[in-house]
Amino acid sequence: MKQNSRLQRDAAHTEGQSETTAQTHQQSTTQGAAEFASPEALLRYDATQTPVPPQVAERLRASLATEPVKPTAWWRRILGR
Repeated sequence: MKQNSRLQRDAAHTEGQSETTAQTHQQSTTQGAAEFASPEALLRYDATQTPVPPQVAERLRASLATEPVKPTAWWRRILGR
């Protein structure tokens, strides 16, 4: 008898867990699992999925504007490329 009451409690507890697990599983299967050939591929994928905060983008633009211009190679100046 004692074992039956424990099973009933476990069943009730499991139903609550399975509902939460089902929601989580549904969310994870909606997104799908992705496999990447290299860490660089993972980073490229993540960069496309993650928006850059406006403050960071502005700081990056300002930083790149102050970078010196790379001089043109002598052979490109001669060949006109």
